[in-house]
Amino acid sequence: MNTRELASLFQRYGVDMSAYGVGKAKTLDQLLQEINAGESSLVVENGELIRIVNIISVDVYFERVPGERLRLRMEYQQFSDGRTRVRENDFGAVSGKMKPNESVEDAIARELGEEIKACEYQLEGIQTPIVNTRTSPSYPGISSRYTENYATAIIPPSMYRVSYEETQDGVTSHFSWVEA
Repeated sequence: MNTRELASLFQRYGVDMSAYGVGKAKTLDQLLQEINAGESSLVVENGELIRIVNIISVDVYFERVPGERLRLRMEYQQFSDGRTRVRENDFGAVSGKMKPNESVEDAIARELGEEIKACEYQLEGIQTPIVNTRTSPSYPGISSRYTENYATAIIPPSMYRVSYEETQDGVTSHFSWVEA
């Protein structure tokens, strides 16, 4: 898909393109990149444009001493244009879109490696996926249907850092620990 095709689709279904890249919204280029990478798709259902995406969210813990855990939390994201987004979701500090044909286990390993450079971890559990449709401030004017995969992982002392910072696609994510 290219910019012209996306603009035509948005116009056909009454989506305001000027709302993209403003406030909490991602840019049209970011949406196009996501679609072209296979991380999401756009479908039409009942005359409405819907973004389809599979996500993985990993709740990450570190056991300081036996029985005393810290829980990783994403504090905020800083966009390259200076905008800041505070994350309100408490579960699954490490999260992202799954790749096409990627297993949940592979997505967990990839996200932990990309976001906090954790190549070692103990997987404590994976929940049954939940499907939700909701609006997203990142994609104004279209609903998003998420297949949400949740997991819990514990990192060993060798992977522990006081805080983490990861930059990807012009967005820097800041992570820190809280008492669990």
